[in-house]
Amino acid sequence: MAMMWMPTGAREWGSKGEEDLWEKWKSEAGYREEIKNLVAEYYHRFKEQKKDFEPGDRVSYASRVFDEKEMLSLTDATLDFWLTTGRFADEFEKKFAEWIGVKHAYLVNSGSRPISLRFMTLTAPELGERQIKRGDEVITVACGFPTTVTPILQYGAVPVFLDVTGAGVQY
Repeated sequence: MAMMWMPTGAREWGSKGEEDLWEKWKSEAGYREEIKNLVAEYYHRFKEQKKDFEPGDRVSYASRVFDEKEMLSLTDATLDFWLTTGRFADEFEKKFAEWIGVKHAYLVNSGSRPISLRFMTLTAPELGERQIKRGDEVITVACGFPTTVTPILQYGAVPVFLDVTGAGVQY
């Protein structure tokens, strides 16, 4: 017979306490609540910063920054087994669209994708004569991240690199 996990101290509660506890554990919501309580405790014991910075301490310029709320949201999404978009993404898109005053907002998978989407909007036929077409020259920065120029090349336009200095424009 498989053993069912029971929270620490539950057996000492007496019959009424045990009965209430087991009633809670008959549902998925009860399990979720207990798992999230454990994650919150874990965060506070092991991840929450408790030490003030002192000269000589390592300064991490690109570390992970998260709090209890983010760990609980991650746990909740994991328990749903949403490994991509799901109810949290839907909620974010809706609230973000309302916040910026637009009809729709969509999440994308990386920081590069918005650059590509932005460029593709400039190729829309609705722009008429202003539409970027294949073979058109597109002015872009000479020193930038590769994903700035990639959508231009993928579409079939020609990047023209521009470098601006204090003395004027060079290309």
